[in-house]
Amino acid sequence: MAMRSAEPDIIRAASLQPDPSLSPEFSLLARFVAPALAGADHSHTANDFTMGRDIDWNIVLALAERHRVTPALASAIARHRAGLPSPVQSRLDKSLAKAAFDELAQAALARDIVAAFRKRTIGLILLKGVPLSLRLHGRLGLRVSRDIDLLVAPSDVPSALDILTGMGFRSRQALEAANARALHAQMRRHKDVELVHDERQQVVELHWRLFDNSHLMPLPENMVAPEVTWPSGVVCSVLPDRFNRLYLANHGAQHGWSRLKWLIDFAALMAPLRAEGIAQFYSSVSIAEGRRSVAQALLLCHQLFGWPLPEQVRADARRDWRVTMLLKLALHSMAQGGAQEIEDIRFGATRKNISHYLLWSSPRYLAREMMFDLTDVSALPEGSCWRRWGALGRVAAWIASHGRRS
Repeated sequence: MAMRSAEPDIIRAASLQPDPSLSPEFSLLARFVAPALAGADHSHTANDFTMGRDIDWNIVLALAERHRVTPALASAIARHRAGLPSPVQSRLDKSLAKAAFDELAQAALARDIVAAFRKRTIGLILLKGVPLSLRLHGRLGLRVSRDIDLLVAPSDVPSALDILTGMGFRSRQALEAANARALHAQMRRHKDVELVHDERQQVVELHWRLFDNSHLMPLPENMVAPEVTWPSGVVCSVLPDRFNRLYLANHGAQHGWSRLKWLIDFAALMAPLRAEGIAQFYSSVSIAEGRRSVAQALLLCHQLFGWPLPEQVRADARRDWRVTMLLKLALHSMAQGGAQEIEDIRFGATRKNISHYLLWSSPRYLAREMMFDLTDVSALPEGSCWRRWGALGRVAAWIASHGRRS
């Protein structure tokens, strides 16, 4: 009698091209924007553009805009020196110009924020954003960013809010430093507060920890944040490389990897390590730091970008069903909704939340995740009578809204 392989079907299928579960346009986009793994053979990429001769480029561009990888797509097309239909090229040029303008505007704002925080001697780490663009590409305009992420010590949050308020930012939750009780409640439940500039409509997220669940990837108290210097002379602090890679993996996993942008950021930061270094890095990651998130990301790089898969990741996927389930959920979030946002896909946000539970590393992590979900009413409108009832109110509001529709 033939013995069934212990390797999950989805892992075996990851080596097959093309993947029938993914649209041709999405598969081509993923291969186009894939960062080049140092030391790997990339001869197969020479045929990527010819593979797309019968592709609907309007769909490819719509997907690139939804996944916020338009600059990466434009760069890949330029490398192939291949022409697109004139209307598509015009649309691509406009998206590329907007991405460059937005990132330059963010760089100017980030410069002012760094200067203001240094003046008040408040420690500040910039997450992703401009420092990551300069690290990965050496210049701005090749990434799409919609907000600026700042990380400060919890004790510095009131002062940080004072600075940002003085610069013209307002909290969407009507949360100000003077409202100590509301601020304490926000900090206990959430990782950050979102602020919008009154006039420029630029968005800043002020973090006091990396994730809502405080038991996911807690940073060591003695962590030393390295400083980087921008070409303009601005000096800012960033996460150390190891923690930055872990943060990008966990951030993507928490959002169901619903954007290719997050995966190419992670892959571009990992690529210089080569296949051997990536395998060593993965072996050093603990469950509490986000080992399943890193496994999920590397499986996606294998399936979508054609990267070799570390044997330890393959072994973990064989014995841990959560890893293969995370891969399935991520592929669904990324590809099955086409150009729709994950929130607009039926049960899209639910699949993302399931991922949170699959990442659990300890009873404390699980308890924190359950408590957050049971008490979270952020999706209900401000002033809703259901907010006071927590999880029961969310269910009642859902029943009431669907009853009205029917």
